[in-house]
Amino acid sequence: MNREETIALWQKGKGAWNTWARAMLAERKRLEEGGEWESKKNDWEERAKANFEGLEFTGRKEAPCNFSECVFPGSCSFSNAKFEAIADFSKSEFHGMSAFGYVQFLNTAVFRKCIFKNEAAFGLCFFSKSARFKSCEFRKDVRFDGSCIENLAEFMDSSFLGGVSFYECNIHHAQFFGSEFLKRLSFAKTKFTGNIIFCAMKCNGWLQLRDSIFLQPPDFTQASFREPPRLDTLRIEPPEGYKAGPEDAARWRALRRMAAQAGDHVQEAEFFAQELQAHRGYADKPHTSARWWLGWGYQIGSDFGRSAPLPFLWLSNLVVWFSLLYAWLGEGFQVGRAALLSLKNALPFLFVGQDTGGLYDALYPHGVPLGVTALGAFETFCGGVLVFLLILGARYTLRVR
Repeated sequence: MNREETIALWQKGKGAWNTWARAMLAERKRLEEGGEWESKKNDWEERAKANFEGLEFTGRKEAPCNFSECVFPGSCSFSNAKFEAIADFSKSEFHGMSAFGYVQFLNTAVFRKCIFKNEAAFGLCFFSKSARFKSCEFRKDVRFDGSCIENLAEFMDSSFLGGVSFYECNIHHAQFFGSEFLKRLSFAKTKFTGNIIFCAMKCNGWLQLRDSIFLQPPDFTQASFREPPRLDTLRIEPPEGYKAGPEDAARWRALRRMAAQAGDHVQEAEFFAQELQAHRGYADKPHTSARWWLGWGYQIGSDFGRSAPLPFLWLSNLVVWFSLLYAWLGEGFQVGRAALLSLKNALPFLFVGQDTGGLYDALYPHGVPLGVTALGAFETFCGGVLVFLLILGARYTLRVR
């Protein structure tokens, strides 16, 4: 049908529309069974086509927005249309190609429990409110390239049998909980500005996150992949002043698991650092939790095990400052002997079997003060911790290279 014929039939109501649609599907079945489909295919497709291009759906009687439970037997096009009221397509069936390119949804768009039996295109759409595609079935490719969803993109419990593309989209909140993707899924160059949930989703194809940006850590808990996705090109950039929430540590942990499965040691270490900082930012407090102080020390001491120069610098400073302390507490401010004593206390494994009694006698001829003994034990402890962090940093450097 052309545009005028489509509008005339639609204004008769959903009952008349679905009667026509079922008659067209029955006719196609007869043609296929009778072996006449190939010769009459073009004529049938022309008559089964629905053309709503460029229409403004106000929700009033002459332009209703309620397409729920409608059947579209052939290709349908809503390209460049505008929906001012709620666009309700719930439980509709699309048997042919569906074109929604450049559509403006100025209210909620509802596609719950729809079945798309052919390709669907939602490229460069604008959703000013929620886009609800819960429990949908997409049997072939679907594209949302360049679309903007300013509120919630809801794809919970949906199944995608073909490829899915969200290339260069802008999405605020998104829910893909429990969805299943059998082929490729791409979010390349997409920006997510809100709460993004991928938990419990199943991806049997490949997931592409190249150059995607998240302003909050996405939730991949209990998500499963045939092959772990690459995470080295995605960017998670919380805005200045962002405060970790109760789920953030678990989200960073899930990302760390994915990076470990992919063998990406750099991202694995980065996500582990973010996990510890999320604990410090929400669950752990400095006045109630020892873990807060341990995490803080791990950060300033070695950048969460990612830096070898940092613990080496701390170790050097430890030796220097304790040398000055030993010299100040001893006789005659003997810096040389104090430095050797400090080095032996900080790195005792380098001086195994060597007696330090002569150093103590030279520095403290009237007896070793109790404070010096306590300082020595404390320096040995700190030195051991810093050597351990130095080894962790060297290990990280070698694994990355």
